[in-house]
Amino acid sequence: MVANLRKGLGRLQDRLFILLAKNAANPTDFYQIPPGRVLEMGAQVSV
Repeated sequence: MVANLRKGLGRLQDRLFILLAKNAANPTDFYQIPPGRVLEMGAQVSV
């Protein structure tokens, strides 16, 4: 997650969203998949 200077969500909502994203379960642990068999793809999102 990357914070930017544009107006969007309020500052509190931005911090809450980032906190929740950081504390989300690791997909390999959640789905019980061996780490060597996983390919994670994603995108950078500005909040």
